[in-house]
Amino acid sequence: VALSLEQLRAILSHETLALEAIRRVSTAADAPSPSPSSSQTKSVAAALARLDRQWLAARDVFVSRNGALPPLAQRRHDLDYQRVRLWLFKRLLRLLPLHPTRVRKALVLQAKVDIQPLVRRQVWAALLGVTRESADRDWALFDNEKPGPSDHQIDLDIPRCHQYHPLLSSPAGHAQLRRVLRCWVARNEGALVYWQGIDSVLAPFVALFFGDDAMAAACLQAFVGRHLARVYRADNTVFLQEQLLLFRQLLAYHDPPLAAHLHRIAFAPDLYAIPWFLTLFTHILPLDKIYPIWDALLVGRDGLPQFVALAMMRQLREQLLPLDFNQSIMLFSNLPAIDIDVCLADAVAMLRSTPGSIAVSK
Repeated sequence: VALSLEQLRAILSHETLALEAIRRVSTAADAPSPSPSSSQTKSVAAALARLDRQWLAARDVFVSRNGALPPLAQRRHDLDYQRVRLWLFKRLLRLLPLHPTRVRKALVLQAKVDIQPLVRRQVWAALLGVTRESADRDWALFDNEKPGPSDHQIDLDIPRCHQYHPLLSSPAGHAQLRRVLRCWVARNEGALVYWQGIDSVLAPFVALFFGDDAMAAACLQAFVGRHLARVYRADNTVFLQEQLLLFRQLLAYHDPPLAAHLHRIAFAPDLYAIPWFLTLFTHILPLDKIYPIWDALLVGRDGLPQFVALAMMRQLREQLLPLDFNQSIMLFSNLPAIDIDVCLADAVAMLRSTPGSIAVSK
């Protein structure tokens, strides 16, 4: 039987005691153990099982008649739903230091549903494996005031980086972008290089960790290492060409008429899609649309960016089909609004339905 909202609120108000007891177990010893003790592991497992049961009960309050949660856009504006999600993520984050591996798996499962915006920065850091201690330690290793080989390009890029955003356009935002980018260049010397676009990749982390250079830098490092390491090599030509070829192939598979039209007018992906894959869409979309894309990317299957790009093209297909080459160039120079919730739903559906032989680059 589904809980009423009143019953749900009562559960949310009285759940804290068990978690506090678990935290006392973890701090009872004189010195912290390098790995969770057996009793602590059992306590965390019990707490996670209880949270899972309570989430499933809470979920029944919000599901529609077909048994599914409402669309993300609707859930985003449901205050009761957001309160439940905030409650759940806060408790998972409080458990995280007690057993990182086990709790991170629970966080991944919940993040696949959605990520509550008020704890997005903590959840992203956890999903990327970044902790306060590791971030501070790594930040202290590099001198972000020391002149570097990319300083001139950094100074050119920062004034163009998401300047509609009140934090990123401020003097403090510019200074943080500069410090973190200098640190990233120094940290990756000899391995990765500064390409135009890395400032856009950093932008979501600076907006989320405004005033916290160490966490912004650590999350950027982890994110690039996981999703963009081949992009920011000195020679990324082969990889980018692979991505563009795969994208062309996927478009031909899922939308033959649109692919044929673009081929006929010689409007190749090289002309519009390189910034998409170079920055995972941060160069072309505002941050409020990047957040849900990256929420999905951090817990999604490999290849999701290709399908996000494909879903964007399908949203634009009716506008693109009548256009010639020059008109298409004009359309992409001022990209129309994209419904990101629809885009993500379409991307995930196409990813699931596409044969692996087509969706994986060799």
